[in-house]
Amino acid sequence: MELCIDANIVSLLRGKKPSKSPFTLTVTPNIWNVLETEENIINEAVRSITIPEFDGQQDLVKYRIWDGRLDYFCVPKTGASFQDMSNGVRVNLRGVQFRAIVKGRVELGKKVFGKWVQIARMSGDIKATCENADVDITLVWNDFTFTPTVTVNSDFHIEFTHHLRNLDFLRGEIQKRVRNKVNSEVPQKIAEVIENKVNPRLQKFKEKMIAKGYSDYDIEWNVENNALQVCIKPK
Repeated sequence: MELCIDANIVSLLRGKKPSKSPFTLTVTPNIWNVLETEENIINEAVRSITIPEFDGQQDLVKYRIWDGRLDYFCVPKTGASFQDMSNGVRVNLRGVQFRAIVKGRVELGKKVFGKWVQIARMSGDIKATCENADVDITLVWNDFTFTPTVTVNSDFHIEFTHHLRNLDFLRGEIQKRVRNKVNSEVPQKIAEVIENKVNPRLQKFKEKMIAKGYSDYDIEWNVENNALQVCIKPK
């Protein structure tokens, strides 16, 4: 199971007053699959990232790169793990996969009497793939609110369609631009999901607890068998 809750939490969510015994919430790494696939929250956030266009000329080759976007994101089922902290949790995602598709156009030509004369023009796609990125998410807990710190370490392999083989000199530049975009913006998108989707739900849960008279409590964090256990102990 991805998420296990005890009878006390069920009672609270149903509007009933639970007992004074601790509430226990158990989360396994599969919870990431729920965010990624069933609710599609993470995928939508990551796929909104675009790669800026650029153009230029080298010798007798003019080029334009545009309409770049991330179109694939996947966390392997065995890729997620937890590490406990005194006031939160660290989530490690290994073997994360990304793919970006970028459109490219190349013009071959020469200058005749100082003017550019086009000889050939070709267009195609450029695919950037990453098979083994690392994503680290640190969630610091403060009164039913997570403060996220996210880092991504990725590298990309670049493939050109046949018609764009003349753009091979741009391989390193495209690789750098895609890598920098992913490493900088994916952390922002994941942090936004936590702040805008997860934290409001935690605050609603806190409101239900207070409404039932549980305003004073301790929270314990524990990781066992790669499952996160959050124990809320009413005083």
